[in-house]
Amino acid sequence: AGWHTERDAETMCRVRLESVWRTLQRIAPQPGALDFLVMSHEFDNLSACLLCQTLQRPADALYQIPALTPPAHIRKAVEQKRWESLPDYLQGPARQAWQQLSSTMEGETVMGYLQGQALRATMESADRTGDALLIRLAGQRIQSRMFKTCRYAAANHWKPEKLQARLYMKDAKIAEQWVAAAARGLGS
Repeated sequence: AGWHTERDAETMCRVRLESVWRTLQRIAPQPGALDFLVMSHEFDNLSACLLCQTLQRPADALYQIPALTPPAHIRKAVEQKRWESLPDYLQGPARQAWQQLSSTMEGETVMGYLQGQALRATMESADRTGDALLIRLAGQRIQSRMFKTCRYAAANHWKPEKLQARLYMKDAKIAEQWVAAAARGLGS
């Protein structure tokens, strides 16, 4: 009774995700055109490595796939504090996140900072393609993520500074409006 496989469901899903990602990369209109789709995984993996390094715990179960940079490479860079060995889009955020984490030990703040940086890098990656459809898709994904973050912030009465670090908008005035609306809370 039931469905039997040679591998556990998690392994099967991981293998399938990686296979689909390779296919998408192969059929993309240009190399790197779809990188923006997994850019947040880069920052999630960096966050996992930084926090687990601080806690002296393995991060392997936390890695997001597919990823542009092998998680083992990110882990090694974090362990050795060799930020320059990371891709350009991760170097500055990794350095700043480590400085903040090592001085404050506030993992949630660092994660929030990296979430905001992931949104920025996502948009920059899409912008580099020059493809209007991909740029629009990235913008919509970012807006959706920010809406969810603002709603969560409103429901949990976050301070504006905490929310601001997690957002990315090219228009600072609109960002201020979103933060102000979230600060008023739900039902306002």
